[in-house]
Amino acid sequence: MKMRSLLVIFFAGTMLGVGQVPEPALQIDLQSHGWRADHGALNGTMLPYRIDFANDGSLWVAFPSGPSNALQTREASGRYGGKVLHIAASGEIAGDCDTGPQRWEFLRLFAQRAGGFTLETAGKLVAYDAHCKERATFPTDEWTEISPSPDRALIYARTRDNHVRVLNSNNLQVTKELDLPESVQRNHVLFGDQSVIFPVRVRTRGCWQSNFSRIEINTGRITPWLTLECARFNLLGDGHVIYTKLRGDNPLEITGESGVPTATYKPPHGAYIDRKVLVITPVVSPRSLRVVEELIKAKGRHPALDVSGKFVGREIVLLDMHTGTALLSIRVPMDTHTYSYALSRDGKKLAVLRDSRITVYSGP
Repeated sequence: MKMRSLLVIFFAGTMLGVGQVPEPALQIDLQSHGWRADHGALNGTMLPYRIDFANDGSLWVAFPSGPSNALQTREASGRYGGKVLHIAASGEIAGDCDTGPQRWEFLRLFAQRAGGFTLETAGKLVAYDAHCKERATFPTDEWTEISPSPDRALIYARTRDNHVRVLNSNNLQVTKELDLPESVQRNHVLFGDQSVIFPVRVRTRGCWQSNFSRIEINTGRITPWLTLECARFNLLGDGHVIYTKLRGDNPLEITGESGVPTATYKPPHGAYIDRKVLVITPVVSPRSLRVVEELIKAKGRHPALDVSGKFVGREIVLLDMHTGTALLSIRVPMDTHTYSYALSRDGKKLAVLRDSRITVYSGP
């Protein structure tokens, strides 16, 4: 069975039509469910991993419900009250959880495969069931890198010394432990459903070369995989890497087992890809090979921010990397203070959170 690739991207440049502007399948204003936030919580930026789809098509969203302390100092960052809302696939509110005061910059949410969610907070992971009851905790520290698998069945905890603990997302029990080679250092490691893919970077003339190897989780066997030069990249399932070269305005490409590009997406004239977002955001639909990316609207080649810190303009684009085409595009307005997005496991739904309003779109 053929797979298609779905990617969400942001583009920079003039805001041109790069796909259909879809009709919303669902809209909810979170202010009616307790959304309360100030600029200290939002900071005029992207909040990755604040919304996530479960495998049944329902949606979990974490949002601020008001600051618990009014002032911040250089010595202590603010803690903000938070909530988690569970939205059924039908649009009905299935659950409402109070997370208590949190350091918002550390808060990330991962929806689990069998109902429920996990919150990454300052100092620990906390797993909750579908009724918001705390199920398990796992201690972390500021040097621990937390990454979910694309299907959310696993959560990876990578320590500073390159030791990786593989956790069951339901109970946060350690199922496997792996050690990455010392040569990996703090490189961008890719965590899949069945494997961990790590690059070893080698300085070549003019750029860094990334030589990827793959560790199979079940067996621990390490095999060499593929090589990329001068690229930003992310994992699309266990068998594909999506990437863009760093020299000039290059297209997005996808490469698989053979190392030969499978498809290429070239942004429209006047737009370019936000390469930083390609690294930090989750790629969660390996079964459909669809990805969400971002295009940025900027004056000339400057960052897409004005002096107040607001976005001049961005566009969220849903890509089918099997064909290299844009399917949907959603504009992030100039006056948006913050945004986040998530892609369903089958690639058929795209949820976008802009300030307090969450909108779900149905893709073709």
